Amino acid sequence: MLVLTRRDGETIMIGDDVEITVVECHRDAVRIGIDAPRSTKIRRGELLDPARIREPKDFKKARLEAAKKEREQQQTDKQKPVKTVRVSKGTPTAKSTKNPRPSKP
Repeated sequence: MLVLTRRDGETIMIGDDVEITVVECHRDAVRIGIDAPRSTKIRRGELLDPARIREPKDFKKARLEAAKKEREQQQTDKQKPVKTVRVSKGTPTAKSTKNPRPSKP
């Protein structure tokens, strides 16, 4: 395997008709542009190697399980009885306890 170091905007030529350009670099990713004839097949490596596909599938499975648990939680929340409290006009509330009405003698 040939390993090369390139910076933004620099190119690599493969044969006479394939040019690879480094578009931009980030911490953990490099964007590249490939200029090649239409007859040249270009495939990403992770799509060709089934062993590399497992991680995204595991992530998708975990995401689906989390969504399922969330739906189940919402269903159980709907089924829980709601405690209602009736307050009549004469019953003090949180606001009225600060300034209680004077009682009649």
